[in-house]
Amino acid sequence: DLHVQEHSFPTRRSSDLLYNTLKSAGYDAQIVQGARNMYRVVATTFADKANAVKSRNELRAGKYPDAWLLFKK
Repeated sequence: DLHVQEHSFPTRRSSDLLYNTLKSAGYDAQIVQGARNMYRVVATTFADKANAVKSRNELRAGKYPDAWLLFKK
């Protein structure tokens, strides 16, 4: 799977705030615990790279210029 990640936070509270914002905007957001106890806020998830790149580019063009792709094995 390919995730379009918006941000990582050291606390769950900060992650929850962005998660709620993305959910309210219609994204299928989720919080994924990453390395070093960081909380990754994922806006969307795709099975193919083309759709993930398109979603990332849309996020970057809008309110989320720091969005990037995260490959989940």
